[in-house]
Amino acid sequence: MRWGIRPAAAWAVVLWACGPVHAADPVRAAATMSDCKPPVFPASALKAGESGRTTVRALVGRDGSPRVKVIASSGSARLDQASIEAMASCRFTPPRDPQGRPVESVVDRTYQWVAAAPAGP
Repeated sequence: MRWGIRPAAAWAVVLWACGPVHAADPVRAAATMSDCKPPVFPASALKAGESGRTTVRALVGRDGSPRVKVIASSGSARLDQASIEAMASCRFTPPRDPQGRPVESVVDRTYQWVAAAPAGP
């Protein structure tokens, strides 16, 4: 599993992990994910002190385009939407079947949103 850390603001951190990656049956190959933009902690959610974990799922089409939906909500619509936008920013290369044709695939990713108090005196 790959992890990333990106300070979204002076008081926030977003952690993300690439979770299970699998192709639609009958092929069990994974889509390749690349060029993902780092998630952006929504300023309004940060100001409200919202934190949580959102898991999103991308159904990667044969053309590599993702359709992203929330499969486990953080409890914050703003953080869920930011997770969808982060995952939708990724480029995907679909796997291929034994005949070399692209096939649909599913990629799950979890974003952990943490609004922390500023350090200092």
